[in-house]
Amino acid sequence: LMASTSKSVEICFVMDCTGSMASWITSCKEKVLQIAANIEEFVRSCSKRSTVKMSFVAYRDYLASGGYDNPGIAVCDFTQEISHIQTIVGNQTASGGSDGPEDICGGLQQACGLTWQENARYLFLIADAPCHGRQYHDLEDHFPSGDPAGHVMEQQVLQLVKHLQCKVYFIKINSCTDKM
Repeated sequence: LMASTSKSVEICFVMDCTGSMASWITSCKEKVLQIAANIEEFVRSCSKRSTVKMSFVAYRDYLASGGYDNPGIAVCDFTQEISHIQTIVGNQTASGGSDGPEDICGGLQQACGLTWQENARYLFLIADAPCHGRQYHDLEDHFPSGDPAGHVMEQQVLQLVKHLQCKVYFIKINSCTDKM
């Protein structure tokens, strides 16, 4: 962040909120809020005119029978109101996910569609499970051919990095995502 010449920073958190995250979701939510607060404090200490905008995407997974896990994907577009992010993040619960892989592609698709406007852009993907497609894992997968909506994770990351010029960081929870 210090190397950025921008006075405004955008930070997007994309987090797995499926049932497999049950034992980690509380600490992940706390860390997201802590990171957000620390970055906001740091940027503001650099310049009184600096701003931090944050967004949050909670994704879950497709059902084997069709449809999507409840409560579905939650999206909070960029805002300077950290209290709004705190509310959205705080309301997330771990639910759904009937196979090993989860809908990372759905979360990334939502992130690509946010209103990115500033020059300094950062995305943190937080997950304990890989995306759908046998090339990413050795788990039971209801969608072994890949994302049911046809998204390809590599293309989405390329869009974020090259087209949106976003720095992407992956925060892995366990070794299930190593192959991905």
